[in-house]
Amino acid sequence: MSKKIVVMEIGHRQPDPGAVSGGLRETDLNLTAGLECKRQLERHGLTVFINRTEWAGMSLTDFYAQAAGMNPVAGCAFHWNAGGGNGWETYTQTSGMRAESVKLNQAIAEEMKAITVMRPTPVRNFDTHPTPNGANITRNINSIPAPFAYLENGFVDNATDRARFDTPEKQKQYGVQAARGILKYLVIAWVDEGSGGTDVPSNTPNPPADNTSGLTSIADKAVATVEQMTAYIKRINPNAPDLAALFISEGEIEGIRGDIAFAQSCLETGNFAFSGGTAVTLDQNNFCGMGVVQLGVKGISYKTPQDGIRAQIQHLKAYANELPLVNPIVIPTIGEARFRFVQRGVAPYVEWLGQQENPQGRGWATGAGYGAKILNILSRILETTVSTTPSIPTPTPTPTAKFKEGETVEFTGGGVYKTSVDTIPVHSRGKSRSKITRPPNSNRNPYHLESEDGGGVHGWVEAGDVQAFSGTAPAPAVDYTSEVNRIAADIWAGRRTNNGQLWGNNPQRSQNLVAHGNKTFGNGKGTQFATDVQNRVNATDSSRK
Repeated sequence: MSKKIVVMEIGHRQPDPGAVSGGLRETDLNLTAGLECKRQLERHGLTVFINRTEWAGMSLTDFYAQAAGMNPVAGCAFHWNAGGGNGWETYTQTSGMRAESVKLNQAIAEEMKAITVMRPTPVRNFDTHPTPNGANITRNINSIPAPFAYLENGFVDNATDRARFDTPEKQKQYGVQAARGILKYLVIAWVDEGSGGTDVPSNTPNPPADNTSGLTSIADKAVATVEQMTAYIKRINPNAPDLAALFISEGEIEGIRGDIAFAQSCLETGNFAFSGGTAVTLDQNNFCGMGVVQLGVKGISYKTPQDGIRAQIQHLKAYANELPLVNPIVIPTIGEARFRFVQRGVAPYVEWLGQQENPQGRGWATGAGYGAKILNILSRILETTVSTTPSIPTPTPTPTAKFKEGETVEFTGGGVYKTSVDTIPVHSRGKSRSKITRPPNSNRNPYHLESEDGGGVHGWVEAGDVQAFSGTAPAPAVDYTSEVNRIAADIWAGRRTNNGQLWGNNPQRSQNLVAHGNKTFGNGKGTQFATDVQNRVNATDSSRK
């Protein structure tokens, strides 16, 4: 049975100390009280997700994004006040949770009365009491789909208030009272420590019998090696990108089995051939069908293969457990990050990733036997033998390059590498008419290409991804400086373009120049071309005055 989750922001992480006065820093007060509140709630059987356990910690953007996807039952934030005033107050949400948020805040306020004094209106919201950063706070706490309390526990710059929390023991008491209020709202009976009874309330149901023996945990160390994964995929698809090392390294960072993620990608991408009717393409760097809610939908795109794999690992972690992410949530270049849509911890085992096999009816995919299919692929990877006998390297003769520097070729699609010897691409690109811009060599990635059709290829590529260009060769290259001078002279003399139109005045002239620059020198060059032409026109005007 999954435990109930409370999410807790401990305010002011490094380098922001918050309010500082009388030898106290708000960041320290928040941490001491927040960690004590967490301890008390966990003592009563709850799971608590927090943004930090020391001065350094998770950004609030990442914390609230993750917290919103955990299906919590309540939440709170620990802060202290400054700027003139005295006493304790708390803020409610202004979203659809407002009514329940008021109940939670009132329950905490009642408990706080035992150790401090109340402000004239102790329970309020940022609509009725705006602050300079009230909009940001409101947005954050409203993102939580559960009642939330934003606690301001007293004024650090008021000596009378400060005396109520000037020692760690007094600060911890604020955490205790907050925990009491949260438990009261959740109708969980408080149990004193050392009372002789269990720390978990007696009305907590007994956990179900463990019937998960033999299931495969997602959160674990990889069993398959990079060499096994690479050998497996290359035997099936020799053109598959070399990504196995990224799956393992990204998995190790988050405590997730990278070999399971790799097997999942083999299933989702048709062994990285992107076949079987999927609309997802290699250049999207989406290796798990992220965002593909039905056949024919292209889904999400990521900037690099590493981003795509990291997002997949993070998504598996969301299903596997409720631990915070180590890395920030990956933001796609196209589409919306989907981490927050996952109910955390509902599929800790591969066998439960399919919704039809999941005890709660949740999971990654709707198809029957989804987890079993992943495990079937994983078993074949683990059976893959890789020779460990060291071989004596023999010199590889330098091949005669099939293509030469300056030639226009066709890039058929695949990985693009930073150097000619790298094994992990910086990104993937689709088919593109490209020019060889450096002398070819005999290394792993012998050709350095740049797209001539705006295809985004710029880097070293494998020989197998290059073939003779079969289309119409591009027109002879136009000298950039000569073209700038020619167009500037036409504009100054009032001559017309080839289609009989005037270049026009700004902004029409600028639009025409950008279009001409993109057409003549490739997409992305138009803006600079327009600037250079206009500068040349201005220089001509000045010289003739």
